[in-house]
Amino acid sequence: ILLGYYYLQKQDYLKHAIVLVSAVFVKPFALAFAPISLIKSDRFSIWIKYIITTSVIFIVPLIVISWDELIWQYQNWLDLLKEDKAASTGYSLKAILEGLNLSISDRVLDLLGVFLLVLPLIQFKKYDQDKFAFNFMCSALIYMVIFNHKAESPTFVIAATGALLFLISSINKNLAIALAVGTFLISVLPS
Repeated sequence: ILLGYYYLQKQDYLKHAIVLVSAVFVKPFALAFAPISLIKSDRFSIWIKYIITTSVIFIVPLIVISWDELIWQYQNWLDLLKEDKAASTGYSLKAILEGLNLSISDRVLDLLGVFLLVLPLIQFKKYDQDKFAFNFMCSALIYMVIFNHKAESPTFVIAATGALLFLISSINKNLAIALAVGTFLISVLPS
């Protein structure tokens, strides 16, 4: 995500797309960073590069396996992701809510997370584009852990990085400190 942000800011959209799409193929939560391209004036070009890069990465395994095997692999991956969600909740927001005897459906929690992540995009024109992109990257890093149903202690460094970067660059230090403490309590302390 950090490297994808770097390439996005350098306007090297092909490298940005390669990094982001590769990350999504490894861990789908990396998709959380894709909406940042919506604030860029070249968003159409970026999304074309996302589509092309996704297509290429999708078919690269055809070098060593057949089309049927490739479809079978991707179907297994999707099935694993579906079953994986039901298997456990890791150190996630869902686990915290369940620990407090608060039940919320996975779908509602997922939609709430996505809504909270993209909500700032509504008013991005009110902010400096570079600063907004940086803050969105920080938010995406935190989102990727807090709303990940299988968050594990090794991944907490992702949320901690987002909170720390926001804290270091924030003008509103009180908000930044609250975010850092909240991230620490939700993602680092349980480990």
